[in-house]
Amino acid sequence: MQQLNEDIERRIKRSAAAQRVFSGPDGELIFNELKLFCRAETLLFDDNNPDPYILASRVGKRDVFQFINNMLKEDVEKAMKLLRERKENENATRG
Repeated sequence: MQQLNEDIERRIKRSAAAQRVFSGPDGELIFNELKLFCRAETLLFDDNNPDPYILASRVGKRDVFQFINNMLKEDVEKAMKLLRERKENENATRG
C-alpha cells in the first residue's frame, strides 16, 4: 500500500512540474513545437518510405509526446485530494 502511495505522490509531483514548465507563452510555444516534431497529429507511416526503423522512431517520439500531454492533462488538485483521503482512510483503519 505504501509503494502505491509513493507512486501516486511521484506522479502528482511530476504532473505539477510539467504543468509549470509548459505554462505561459514560452511553454505553449515549446509544446506546440514538440507536437509537430513528434508527429502527434499526423500519420506515422509514409508510403514513400516504408522503413520499419523510421516508423519505430516516429512511434517512440509520439509516445514521448503522449506522456508529456497526459501529465499536462492531469488534475493535480483532484489527485492530491484523493491521495489525502486515501491516507486518512488507511490511518483510520489502522488505529
